[in-house]
Formats: sequence, C-alpha cells, structure tokens
Amino acid sequence: MNLRLLRLCLLAGLVPSFPLLASERLAERSPFLPPDRNEAAVVTENPPLELRGIMGEGESQLFNIYNPATKQSSWVSLNETGRSFLVRSHDASADTVSIDYAGRPVVLKLAKAKIAPLSETRPAMSTGPVPINVQPVVLPRQTTPEQQRQLENVAAEVERRRQLRSQMTRPTEQQKN
Repeated sequence: MNLRLLRLCLLAGLVPSFPLLASERLAERSPFLPPDRNEAAVVTENPPLELRGIMGEGESQLFNIYNPATKQSSWVSLNETGRSFLVRSHDASADTVSIDYAGRPVVLKLAKAKIAPLSETRPAMSTGPVPINVQPVVLPRQTTPEQQRQLENVAAEVERRRQLRSQMTRPTEQQKN
C-alpha cells in the first residue's frame, strides 16, 4: 500500500516538492544552536555603557557595567533585573556581552587596561631623617580631692598587703629552732 502511494506520488511529481515546502517553513538558523563564529555580534560603536570586568566561572558569572554619565558601576549577572539595562548574553571567546539598554540591543566589548610607563623623573630621596615639627601634647591631669583621697587609700592598702606578705614568707624565731 505504501509502495503504491509512493509510486503514485512519483508519477504525479509531488515527492520532489515535499523538501522544498518543508525548507520554506524552517528558520534560517536554529535558535537552539550556539551562534557561529561568523555571526558574532557587532560591537556597538560609542556605547552608552562600558564593560569593565568579568568575574566568575560557568553560570555564576558577574559583569561590571560602568555608566560614564553617572560615574557609577555595578556587578550584575545574566538576566538580572532592577537596573536600567539587562545583560542578555555573554560571548567568552570575544569578551563581549549583549545587553538591552533604553529599549535597544547594545553589544559591549571588555575594556582593555591602559598601562602607562612610569615617568623617568623620580623625586629625590632623602638620605637623612625627616624632621618632624610635631610636639607631643600633654594635658595636665587634674584630680579632685575625692580622687586624691581614693589614690592615697589604694596606696596604703598596697603597702599593708606587701608587709603582710613579707611577714608570711619570713621564718619566725620559733620555726628556726
């Protein structure tokens, strides 16, 4: 029965058109596959935000997005809401992130570190001690008569306990014989 139907379709010329009809309904690129290297997102020129850092591994990555207008940066994860932008995807091979900002897609590339050589002129080093013109501040200690009496009582108690201790450690005349 299936063989008869196939022969009938071949004679009618319908079989070659099935693949054409099917390919018209398919998307040009599957949304489930990773993007090709040739399809890498084009970095937005003069973006309103900057990508200044990437931290973490795998799914727990954080991205440092800097806003030059407000001079503020924040570490955000993928699809984290609550900001004026939303990080949609990250391409680790190109060091780029795709974000939604002000209703439009923006692609940011990781900013390169700017390393400047040290200047050749260095300040002269001092060979001797650096003079310090700071005088220690000594505040006069004033005691009230009540505090003076307490200090005298403490000193008298300390002296009494020292005498008792020395008497206990000294052997008496009866213990010697």
